[in-house]
Amino acid sequence: MDRTLRKYYLFVKERPCLACGKPSSLAEPSEADHIKPWSDKLKDFGPRSHKGVPAYFCVPLCRVCHKERHRHPEEEWYESKGWPQAKLYAYLAHQLASFLAQDSEE
Repeated sequence: MDRTLRKYYLFVKERPCLACGKPSSLAEPSEADHIKPWSDKLKDFGPRSHKGVPAYFCVPLCRVCHKERHRHPEEEWYESKGWPQAKLYAYLAHQLASFLAQDSEE
């Protein structure tokens, strides 16, 4: 894993849970839930991955919500928590922009 991606995961894990709002802490950091990235080329969702560009498609969830999320279809679960697809991707874009702005200042 490259240095920038490691820094990004730490950035995500410092954020509160997207589903329930539980704050991240040193004792219980948020976990990075990888969501399916949209592929214009495929006109469909690509696979989740912990490698390359798809690895950046992750959002913070507390441990409890992360376990629950993996027991349900992704889109349905996020929508039930108030994060329909468009809103979830808008959050992801904002998160990535915030990380890049912070990282460029360091």
